[in-house]
Amino acid sequence: MKKADKLPSELTQEQRIAELDRLAREGSAMPPYLTQAEQFFFQSVRSLCLMVRAKLIPDKQAQGEYRKIRRAYDLSSERERGEREQMGRIERATEALTMVVRQDGCPICRETLRVLLGLRGKA
Repeated sequence: MKKADKLPSELTQEQRIAELDRLAREGSAMPPYLTQAEQFFFQSVRSLCLMVRAKLIPDKQAQGEYRKIRRAYDLSSERERGEREQMGRIERATEALTMVVRQDGCPICRETLRVLLGLRGKA
């Protein structure tokens, strides 16, 4: 199996999942730099296709399982997106707090910020 190429970054989420679906059904190698939700989707679809080809499960059952895999991907992807947004808000708030504390010069505030950020040097 040849090394998988990275998915183009300009793809929309729906285009990415369609491309992952196609690659998984072809039995291609998993592309690098996928989110956990994308990795789960890819591996699940590839396994499901192998089971259908080996006649271990009927097509109708596979269709139902595919819908479950897709729903799990959608939920997991939405959770990942929410976590990224939350981390962005936390980073922006931390940067703003750091600037205020550095400008203020209060030694207790600086030490508190240093501890909160896990810094060893001065904030």
